[in-house]
Amino acid sequence: MEQGAAAAVLGIKPEQVKINTLYAGGSFGRRATTAADYIVEAVAIAKASGGGRPIHLVWTREDDIKGGYYRPMVYHKVRAGLDKDGAIVAWDHHIVAQQIMEGTSFEGFAVRNGVDMTTTEGVADIPYAVPNIAIAVHPARAPVPVLWWRSVGHTHTAQVVEVMIDDLARAAGKDPVAFRLALLGKHPRHAGVRSAHCRLLRGSDRRRRAGRAGTRASSFERRLCRDRQALALAALRRHVAQRCLAAQEGGRAPHFAAL
Repeated sequence: MEQGAAAAVLGIKPEQVKINTLYAGGSFGRRATTAADYIVEAVAIAKASGGGRPIHLVWTREDDIKGGYYRPMVYHKVRAGLDKDGAIVAWDHHIVAQQIMEGTSFEGFAVRNGVDMTTTEGVADIPYAVPNIAIAVHPARAPVPVLWWRSVGHTHTAQVVEVMIDDLARAAGKDPVAFRLALLGKHPRHAGVRSAHCRLLRGSDRRRRAGRAGTRASSFERRLCRDRQALALAALRRHVAQRCLAAQEGGRAPHFAAL
């Protein structure tokens, strides 16, 4: 991708461009841009200066915020049904979003039947045992340039799925943790992280009267459960996060150079 972009600026073939990769972490949310904007700028500067000296291009924070891409705005609508025993029998999920891969060099393998797989990840592979699930994607068109940011689709699907699971547990009259564990029978690693998180909560300080919010998420073979304890400050009409307890199963940590 970067080779092609650099070659286009210089008027040469992509195979004539050599990129020396520095192993300095992922940063896939910013550096892996399909337009290779910072590569194009550095190469353009090198070309304009005659190419006789090295170029060190640094974007300021202000440059990056103004010139960077945005996370897509997404709208979800979910309906689900319970049977007489409080078990989930159906899940109907609609997603309206500007699709990240659409119109890029990744569209050929990442978009199927008009659906960008990054839009539905976290729902299409939901770990909870839902016997009947329907997912519909309604692509939104907008001139705002969008890009993946860290966990991509999971950044919005995890929140929606977990809120819905909480609502279903409440409607079924069941404990939200027990309700989740019963649905994770085929995914012991997810269930293990949830159980580890519960042990953290049991050992936490309960002396303060506070509200709690908990969630589960997974992204790229990592599984996470997180609980946020918030203290209500009635006089100020706001909530202040006191602390966050998290349990994580790291999954695999591949060296991408070997892939």
